[in-house]
Amino acid sequence: LEGTNCKMEVDSGSYISIISWETLKKILPNQERKRLQEQRIILKDYQGRQIPILGKKEVHVQYGDYQGKLTLTIVKKELPSLLGREWFEPLQIRLAGVHEIRGDREQTQDDVRRLEEEFRDVFSEELGKYKGTPITFSLDPNVAPIRLKPRRVPFAIRPKVEEQLEKLIKQDVLEPVDHAKWETPIVTPIKPDGSIRICAD
Repeated sequence: LEGTNCKMEVDSGSYISIISWETLKKILPNQERKRLQEQRIILKDYQGRQIPILGKKEVHVQYGDYQGKLTLTIVKKELPSLLGREWFEPLQIRLAGVHEIRGDREQTQDDVRRLEEEFRDVFSEELGKYKGTPITFSLDPNVAPIRLKPRRVPFAIRPKVEEQLEKLIKQDVLEPVDHAKWETPIVTPIKPDGSIRICAD
């Protein structure tokens, strides 16, 4: 870029090519923000968070046999420099995909069974358990225990809540007690499959 080597990540998920202001200043130390062209787009990262845009600039690009001017979007946030699809054609970049995979079906099944046997704990449908050093919590004896009142569980989901509590007891996650010094209510969000998740508030 502009006669300076610049490492960029090829990003087929982005149409535009992006560079941070800090990186641009290393390439063009005399560049002023007010001389950037206006870029009228909304840019978001993969988590949906908006990325502040400072503008765009035509830069001289040399790659392989190509030499010419290409548009580069300048962002305020410090990000890796991304080479988007807009540059693919002029730079003659091709993405070679995997169109078909063939293999020995019986051999594949044998490999799967071997992996399931070797890593039985990973593939088990039972709840995993911590197997490390026992953990203890040291409480300040001068602190008075807190006992919060339970929240009312909607009548419509009580059977599911009771079912989930019984399941957690059988899995040794919960242990029934008559009373406790410390008490906290539960919240019962509904999971996508319609079942209940038991959480302490």
